[in-house]
Amino acid sequence: MVVFLFVMLCPPHLYAQEDEKGPKPISTLKVINVDDSGTDITFPMFVYADNINDELYLLRGGSFNPLVVYDSEFYPDISLGRGRTIYTPQCVYTDDNGLLYVCQGSSGPESFGKISVFNPAFFPIKEIVLDNIPGSRDFMPSNLAISRSGNIYVSGQHTSGILVLDNEGRFLRRLVPMDKAVKKQKAEAGENPLTLANPTEEKELTEESKVEKEEEINDETKESGDYFGLPAELIPKARSNQLFLAEPDEMVPVKIIDVVISREGNIFLLSEFRSKIYVYDSRENFLFSFGSKGGTSGKMSRPQNLALDEKWGVVYIVDYMRHTILVFSMRSGRFLFEFGGRGWSEGWFNYPKHVAVNRLGQVIVADYFNHRVQIMDVNLDSRLPMFDQLQEQSSQLPMPFAGGERVTSAGTPVMQTPEITSVTIPFPTGRSVGVNTGSSLAPVMRTLQTPYAPAIEKTQVKER
Repeated sequence: MVVFLFVMLCPPHLYAQEDEKGPKPISTLKVINVDDSGTDITFPMFVYADNINDELYLLRGGSFNPLVVYDSEFYPDISLGRGRTIYTPQCVYTDDNGLLYVCQGSSGPESFGKISVFNPAFFPIKEIVLDNIPGSRDFMPSNLAISRSGNIYVSGQHTSGILVLDNEGRFLRRLVPMDKAVKKQKAEAGENPLTLANPTEEKELTEESKVEKEEEINDETKESGDYFGLPAELIPKARSNQLFLAEPDEMVPVKIIDVVISREGNIFLLSEFRSKIYVYDSRENFLFSFGSKGGTSGKMSRPQNLALDEKWGVVYIVDYMRHTILVFSMRSGRFLFEFGGRGWSEGWFNYPKHVAVNRLGQVIVADYFNHRVQIMDVNLDSRLPMFDQLQEQSSQLPMPFAGGERVTSAGTPVMQTPEITSVTIPFPTGRSVGVNTGSSLAPVMRTLQTPYAPAIEKTQVKER
């Protein structure tokens, strides 16, 4: 009886202290599932957090779906579509001056990918047309980032490396990671035939063997049940081959699907096929890489994009096929933890496509086949070391190579240097017409009316 009364009268922190030692649970703070018209959103594929204006941008799959802007409370504010010359949006980015950049794909057989630029009132002021890119006839942008110097870094769909444009949109060069060649080897008996391979490296098959192969793949897929509920066109093609690394001297260009630049100026490039992140400094010097392909914890199957939380020094990577968000250290590439898994309740994902981090450190996930966006609190303060310890780790910036290892200023090896190089390919500078910055056309308040469209200057990327 005395013990019972003591427990009842004790302050909560005394008997809850043991529970508080562990990490706090990851929680879903809010679910976004409607746009500004009250219509349910479907297939959210891209989210971008504008941490200057404290807004959230959402892109959805399908034809001619407008860009939706949400305010700081995640209330849908406005949609930007054809009336704003946005037809096939693929990505969104805002710079320090409040300009909005929208990557757009081809909208017809004679059109090209482009980057549309809008002033803070969402009036179109400029177009960068990505036609006649050297080495890429039909370049389609997938994401972009702008460096402190004003250069525009653009990743593309199924494209090796990224484009580097100047602040007027003129083509400068490519930044192309080089990594060990990946070859295919026929799977041994008993091995999983569903190993993913690069579609461009698929062997030529006769019509008869194609039918047999499809039947074999369908049988394997049905048995595994891993893709239940996923439309056929989105199921990764299986290959009856496994991958292995070729000889170290065989180096090939790496395809990049996403690019992000930190406040320090470091450039993070994500390869979906390699399941790897390549990190460069602000001068485009290679620093290190991290990540590996696989289906277990800490590995990536189909990474789609990455986002940075620079306060805590972590990288979030969304894995489409593993239905998870992986968390790595920005400084070392060390895997920290992951969360998610396939499901339909809050906190679970169903083929997530994109991730972003807002100024509060909340993680925003485009939950593709659950037709929603989840705003999540990861509680990093309870999962990572104390902030002063993290700052101490962050001070160990990448230093020059020594004896095949990357070392700190104290000479202590902190990680193995991957056998990888990078190449910057210069091309002739393109030409550009004069561009009106549109600053005089940027009222403080935005309007929902059909905008007055000032003359849009077009920057065409062409060789001389």
